Amino acid sequence: GLNLLSLAEAGLGAKIAGRVVEVLLIALVAYMMWELVSIFVSRWMAAEGGHSDTTGADVGGGDAGGVGLSRTATLLPIIRGTAKFLIVTVSIIMVLNNWGVNIGPLLAGAGVIGLAIGIGAQTLVKDIVSGLFFLVDDAFRVGESIDVGGTMGNVEKISLRSLRLRHHRG
Repeated sequence: GLNLLSLAEAGLGAKIAGRVVEVLLIALVAYMMWELVSIFVSRWMAAEGGHSDTTGADVGGGDAGGVGLSRTATLLPIIRGTAKFLIVTVSIIMVLNNWGVNIGPLLAGAGVIGLAIGIGAQTLVKDIVSGLFFLVDDAFRVGESIDVGGTMGNVEKISLRSLRLRHHRG
């Protein structure tokens, strides 16, 4: 009982094709922004004298520790991760909106869930705020040798919540 000719005359095929083209354009713009962020951060890291990977490996001066990277080179991997997360999130919301999904309740629900997680995860929030203060105060940098509560090592990676140290013996 499905009349394909009447569906084509009603413009359903054109509507579907138009939505597919819009989704492809959203994906193309998101991909271009993703690549721009990657290129921008990689070049900035190279200009700062750091490595463009996210691990921070082989930074510093070997066993004795090093001078460390600049504050900018320490923050760049965090900026890259945040920018890429925002690109993916906004792209998904735009695609859902294109498909006719009402995104207002989704955004409101995300806000309520975010508030509940924020209240329930106070330790996580406290760790993130402490991490932000460490980064803003420039307490230490990737590549520096530090002593944290009796544990010594070179800083390999800094994120908002954690710090990765490598002992001088590996």
